[in-house]
Amino acid sequence: MPRRLLARFKGRGGNGRGDGPPPLALTPELVASAIEVFGQDERPDNAIEADMLALAGHPLTARRLVDVIPEAFGLVLVAHIPSCAGMEMAQTFSARTADGEWREIPCEREPLFALAAAAAMRMYHDGPRDRFRAIATRASIVNAVSQALDQVDSLEGASMAGPAFNGIPVELYSA
Repeated sequence: MPRRLLARFKGRGGNGRGDGPPPLALTPELVASAIEVFGQDERPDNAIEADMLALAGHPLTARRLVDVIPEAFGLVLVAHIPSCAGMEMAQTFSARTADGEWREIPCEREPLFALAAAAAMRMYHDGPRDRFRAIATRASIVNAVSQALDQVDSLEGASMAGPAFNGIPVELYSA
């Protein structure tokens, strides 16, 4: 299941907007630096957000790093939970339009999912596990799965909804 998860995120083009350049370049190096910002222990959201803004140099890129990286790590964690085998993984996320309406967007439209999921897979298997855990447990997806598993023994056959990103405009992904 984890390899299928990574393949799903790679998508086409890799810039998150269809054709054309991304608003700011997202690179494996930027993602690696952002992962360091999350740290190994729990850090307050405002400290992470301030450090991410300093790293990214652009508020929208910082918001994407803060929001998307934990969700990608969370998806990798969930894909490795035996009680979640056979569960349909999220293939979309939601973002708001300028008018405030929520829209679903395929995960492959956000290149950060693929970059972060690849880093998460490496970290899950090679460590450091404490940093992986600190990032993955920030994900809304992990919280939802944890709550569901408190009620049932297995999520086989269940479908997972994707995360909602309040601070990322849907217009970013318009072609």
